[in-house]
Amino acid sequence: MSKIQFCIKNWHAVAPGKSSPEDWHSHNKDDDSSSSTQAIPSDLIPPMMRRRMSSLSKMAVQTALTLTKEVTPNYAVFSSRHSELPRTVTLVESILKGEDASPMAFSQSVHNTASGLYTIAAGHAVPVTSVSAGEDSLHAGLIEATAYLACHPDHTVLLVDFDEPMPTPYDRFDSIEHSGYAFGMLMTAGDEVSVEQEPLTHTQLTAPQAISVIQGLCDASSAWSIPGSRNGWRWSR
Repeated sequence: MSKIQFCIKNWHAVAPGKSSPEDWHSHNKDDDSSSSTQAIPSDLIPPMMRRRMSSLSKMAVQTALTLTKEVTPNYAVFSSRHSELPRTVTLVESILKGEDASPMAFSQSVHNTASGLYTIAAGHAVPVTSVSAGEDSLHAGLIEATAYLACHPDHTVLLVDFDEPMPTPYDRFDSIEHSGYAFGMLMTAGDEVSVEQEPLTHTQLTAPQAISVIQGLCDASSAWSIPGSRNGWRWSR
Protein backbone atom coordinates (compact mmCIF):
# COMPACT_ATOMS: atom_id res chain seq x y z
CA MET A 1 0.00 0.00 0.00
CA SER A 2 1.82 3.11 -1.27
CA LYS A 3 -0.85 5.69 -0.32
CA ILE A 4 -3.54 5.88 2.34
CA GLN A 5 -6.20 8.53 2.88
CA PHE A 6 -8.47 9.38 5.78
CA CYS A 7 -10.10 12.20 7.73
CA ILE A 8 -9.14 13.22 11.26
CA LYS A 9 -12.32 13.82 13.23
CA ASN A 10 -10.34 14.68 16.36
CA TRP A 11 -6.88 14.12 17.82
CA HIS A 12 -5.28 14.25 21.24
CA ALA A 13 -1.85 13.63 22.70
CA VAL A 14 -0.44 13.38 26.21
CA ALA A 15 3.04 13.14 27.72
CA PRO A 16 4.52 14.02 31.10
CA GLY A 17 3.50 17.65 31.61
CA LYS A 18 1.54 17.85 28.33
CA SER A 19 -2.20 17.40 27.97
CA SER A 20 -3.42 19.97 25.43
CA PRO A 21 -2.61 21.14 21.87
CA GLU A 22 -1.26 24.36 23.39
CA ASP A 23 1.28 22.36 25.41
CA TRP A 24 2.44 20.56 22.28
CA HIS A 25 2.43 23.72 20.16
CA SER A 26 5.10 25.26 22.39
CA HIS A 27 7.03 22.00 22.57
CA ASN A 28 10.37 21.68 20.81
CA LYS A 29 10.29 18.25 19.18
CA ASP A 30 14.08 18.04 19.23
CA ASP A 31 14.19 18.32 23.02
CA ASP A 32 11.78 15.80 24.45
CA SER A 33 13.46 14.97 27.74
CA SER A 34 12.81 18.07 29.84
CA SER A 35 9.30 17.02 30.95
CA SER A 36 10.10 13.38 31.75
CA THR A 37 9.65 13.87 35.53
CA GLN A 38 6.39 15.82 35.34
CA ALA A 39 2.97 14.39 36.09
CA ILE A 40 1.17 12.18 33.60
CA PRO A 41 -2.46 13.20 32.92
CA SER A 42 -4.73 10.34 34.05
CA ASP A 43 -7.86 11.92 35.55
CA LEU A 44 -10.26 10.03 33.25
CA ILE A 45 -9.04 6.61 34.39
CA PRO A 46 -10.92 5.02 37.32
CA PRO A 47 -8.75 5.35 40.46
CA MET A 48 -8.69 1.64 41.31
CA MET A 49 -7.49 0.84 37.80
CA ARG A 50 -5.09 3.77 37.61
CA ARG A 51 -3.11 2.81 40.71
CA ARG A 52 -2.03 -0.49 39.14
CA MET A 53 -1.22 0.79 35.67
CA SER A 54 2.18 1.60 34.26
CA SER A 55 2.91 5.17 33.20
CA LEU A 56 2.76 4.08 29.55
CA SER A 57 -0.68 2.48 29.84
CA LYS A 58 -1.93 5.55 31.69
CA MET A 59 -0.95 7.78 28.78
CA ALA A 60 -2.48 5.47 26.17
CA VAL A 61 -5.74 4.93 28.04
CA GLN A 62 -6.08 8.61 29.00
CA THR A 63 -5.70 9.56 25.34
CA ALA A 64 -8.24 6.98 24.21
CA LEU A 65 -10.77 7.99 26.87
CA THR A 66 -10.38 11.68 26.01
CA LEU A 67 -11.18 11.02 22.35
CA THR A 68 -14.13 8.74 23.04
CA LYS A 69 -15.95 10.61 25.80
CA GLU A 70 -18.78 11.41 23.38
CA VAL A 71 -18.08 8.97 20.55
CA THR A 72 -17.99 5.19 20.64
CA PRO A 73 -15.64 3.95 17.89
CA ASN A 74 -16.51 0.92 15.80
CA TYR A 75 -12.93 -0.32 15.88
CA ALA A 76 -9.74 0.54 17.78
CA VAL A 77 -6.08 0.12 16.85
CA PHE A 78 -3.30 0.49 19.43
CA SER A 79 0.23 0.67 18.06
CA SER A 80 3.47 0.66 20.05
CA ARG A 81 7.07 -0.17 19.31
CA HIS A 82 7.97 -1.46 22.79
CA SER A 83 4.70 -1.36 24.75
CA GLU A 84 5.12 -2.82 28.27
CA LEU A 85 8.79 -3.80 27.86
CA PRO A 86 9.86 -1.91 31.04
CA ARG A 87 7.41 -3.94 33.13
CA THR A 88 8.52 -7.18 31.44
CA VAL A 89 12.18 -6.44 32.19
CA THR A 90 11.35 -5.75 35.84
CA LEU A 91 9.53 -9.08 36.05
CA VAL A 92 12.44 -10.99 34.54
CA GLU A 93 14.92 -9.29 36.88
CA SER A 94 12.82 -10.23 39.91
CA ILE A 95 12.68 -13.86 38.78
CA LEU A 96 16.46 -13.91 38.29
CA LYS A 97 16.83 -12.71 41.88
CA GLY A 98 14.73 -15.65 43.07
CA GLU A 99 11.69 -13.53 43.87
CA ASP A 100 8.12 -14.42 43.03
CA ALA A 101 6.71 -12.67 39.98
CA SER A 102 3.78 -10.39 40.75
CA PRO A 103 0.60 -11.84 39.18
CA MET A 104 -0.77 -8.33 38.65
CA ALA A 105 2.43 -7.13 36.99
CA PHE A 106 2.54 -10.27 34.86
CA SER A 107 -1.06 -9.80 33.70
CA GLN A 108 -0.26 -6.24 32.59
CA SER A 109 3.06 -6.98 30.89
CA VAL A 110 1.64 -8.05 27.51
CA HIS A 111 1.62 -5.96 24.35
CA ASN A 112 -2.15 -5.45 24.35
CA THR A 113 -2.37 -4.31 27.99
CA ALA A 114 -3.40 -0.74 27.14
CA SER A 115 -6.05 -1.75 24.63
CA GLY A 116 -7.64 -4.18 27.07
CA LEU A 117 -7.63 -1.67 29.91
CA TYR A 118 -9.21 0.93 27.62
CA THR A 119 -12.19 -1.27 26.74
CA ILE A 120 -12.72 -2.01 30.45
CA ALA A 121 -12.43 1.63 31.53
CA ALA A 122 -14.66 2.92 28.74
CA GLY A 123 -17.15 0.07 28.84
CA HIS A 124 -16.89 -0.17 25.06
CA ALA A 125 -17.27 -3.69 23.68
CA VAL A 126 -15.47 -2.88 20.45
CA PRO A 127 -12.98 -5.00 18.50
CA VAL A 128 -9.38 -3.97 19.17
CA THR A 129 -6.10 -4.74 17.40
CA SER A 130 -2.61 -4.20 18.84
CA VAL A 131 0.19 -3.56 16.34
CA SER A 132 3.97 -3.46 16.60
CA ALA A 133 6.26 -2.75 13.64
CA GLY A 134 9.48 -1.25 14.97
CA GLU A 135 9.93 2.46 14.42
CA ASP A 136 7.14 2.32 11.79
CA SER A 137 4.53 1.13 14.30
CA LEU A 138 2.44 4.29 13.92
CA HIS A 139 2.19 3.86 10.17
CA ALA A 140 1.48 0.16 10.48
CA GLY A 141 -1.42 1.16 12.73
CA LEU A 142 -2.55 3.70 10.14
CA ILE A 143 -2.57 1.04 7.43
CA GLU A 144 -4.63 -1.25 9.65
CA ALA A 145 -7.09 1.54 10.45
CA THR A 146 -7.54 2.69 6.85
CA ALA A 147 -7.90 -0.89 5.63
CA TYR A 148 -10.82 -1.24 8.05
CA LEU A 149 -12.32 2.05 6.86
CA ALA A 150 -12.06 0.88 3.25
CA CYS A 151 -14.39 -1.99 4.18
CA HIS A 152 -16.60 0.11 6.49
CA PRO A 153 -16.59 3.70 5.14
CA ASP A 154 -19.40 4.80 7.46
CA HIS A 155 -17.56 3.73 10.63
CA THR A 156 -15.19 5.54 13.01
CA VAL A 157 -11.80 4.15 14.04
CA LEU A 158 -9.76 5.05 17.12
CA LEU A 159 -5.99 4.88 16.59
CA VAL A 160 -3.61 5.30 19.55
CA ASP A 161 0.18 5.20 19.16
CA PHE A 162 2.25 5.19 22.35
CA ASP A 163 5.74 4.39 23.57
CA GLU A 164 8.37 4.95 26.26
CA PRO A 165 12.17 4.77 26.17
CA MET A 166 13.66 1.28 26.40
CA PRO A 167 14.72 0.30 29.92
CA THR A 168 18.24 -0.59 31.04
CA PRO A 169 20.09 -2.59 29.74
CA TYR A 170 18.29 -2.39 26.39
CA ASP A 171 18.39 1.40 26.15
CA ARG A 172 21.75 1.21 24.37
CA PHE A 173 19.91 -0.19 21.35
CA ASP A 174 17.58 2.82 21.14
CA SER A 175 19.03 5.70 19.14
CA ILE A 176 16.13 8.07 19.86
CA GLU A 177 15.97 10.02 23.11
CA HIS A 178 12.43 10.91 24.18
CA SER A 179 10.06 10.82 27.10
CA GLY A 180 6.93 8.68 27.03
CA TYR A 181 3.97 9.81 24.96
CA ALA A 182 0.60 8.74 23.59
CA PHE A 183 -0.96 10.14 20.41
CA GLY A 184 -4.49 9.32 19.29
CA MET A 185 -6.81 10.11 16.39
CA LEU A 186 -10.47 9.50 15.69
CA MET A 187 -10.47 8.61 12.00
CA THR A 188 -13.17 8.39 9.36
CA ALA A 189 -13.09 7.60 5.65
CA GLY A 190 -12.21 10.45 3.29
CA ASP A 191 -9.32 12.23 1.63
CA GLU A 192 -8.59 15.09 4.04
CA VAL A 193 -5.18 13.59 4.89
CA SER A 194 -2.93 11.59 2.58
CA VAL A 195 0.07 9.54 3.65
CA GLU A 196 2.36 8.20 0.92
CA GLN A 197 5.48 6.11 0.96
CA GLU A 198 8.50 7.88 -0.48
CA PRO A 199 12.15 6.92 -1.01
CA LEU A 200 14.13 6.90 2.19
CA THR A 201 16.61 9.74 2.50
CA HIS A 202 19.71 9.80 4.70
CA THR A 203 17.78 11.76 7.35
CA GLN A 204 17.91 10.02 10.70
CA LEU A 205 14.80 9.66 12.82
CA THR A 206 15.39 12.00 15.77
CA ALA A 207 12.03 11.51 17.51
CA PRO A 208 9.23 8.95 17.43
CA GLN A 209 7.17 9.27 14.27
CA ALA A 210 4.09 10.28 16.27
CA ILE A 211 5.91 13.31 17.67
CA SER A 212 6.55 14.53 14.11
CA VAL A 213 2.86 14.08 13.29
CA ILE A 214 1.82 16.00 16.41
CA GLN A 215 4.16 18.83 15.49
CA GLY A 216 2.80 18.95 11.93
CA LEU A 217 -0.78 19.10 13.19
CA CYS A 218 0.03 21.79 15.77
CA ASP A 219 1.87 23.91 13.21
CA ALA A 220 -0.99 23.52 10.68
CA SER A 221 1.58 22.35 8.16
CA SER A 222 0.26 21.38 4.73
CA ALA A 223 2.92 18.70 4.20
CA TRP A 224 5.83 17.09 6.00
CA SER A 225 8.06 14.03 5.66
CA ILE A 226 8.99 11.46 8.30
CA PRO A 227 11.83 8.96 7.86
CA GLY A 228 11.12 5.29 8.50
CA SER A 229 13.06 2.04 8.67
CA ARG A 230 12.80 1.14 4.95
CA ASN A 231 11.09 4.14 3.37
CA GLY A 232 9.92 7.63 4.20
CA TRP A 233 6.34 8.74 4.86
CA ARG A 234 4.98 11.88 3.23
CA TRP A 235 2.01 13.49 4.99
CA SER A 236 -0.14 16.08 3.21
CA ARG A 237 -3.48 17.71 3.86
